Amino acid sequence: MSRHRDTTRNGTAYRITALWPGLTTNVGFRHSDRKHIYAKARKWAASGAVVVIERARGYEWQHERTLDGPAVAAEARARVEAEEADRRRAVEEQLAADTARFVSRVLTEHAEDEHERHARLMQSPPVPRRAEGRTTAAHVVARRGVR
Repeated sequence: MSRHRDTTRNGTAYRITALWPGLTTNVGFRHSDRKHIYAKARKWAASGAVVVIERARGYEWQHERTLDGPAVAAEARARVEAEEADRRRAVEEQLAADTARFVSRVLTEHAEDEHERHARLMQSPPVPRRAEGRTTAAHVVARRGVR
């Protein structure tokens, strides 16, 4: 005796079909829970598959959405690279600003120190020197250089 199987079609059935690049066979899955279907479709798309989601309308399947896994992965990679570039640019700008402030502060301190040193030098009396060594002026003798 054959067992009875319910063949009633309702409007809540969903199916997904996935195809991975390099494979020739499709993978299918059917369920009545939309959230379960979409979760599995996102998982398969994240693994690199092109996923087609369809919803039952009577005895026909109506296309609801297509998830292109390779395109989603490339888009995510581009978004991550853009965020990293923005972060790197912000760090470089901050480093340049910090370096400019540091250099400005060092140059200002150096200029102030030099000014104070010159002020002290101008305020001190001249130091007498002891004459040592040659006491007469050097002169040129018959174009042979300084003697």
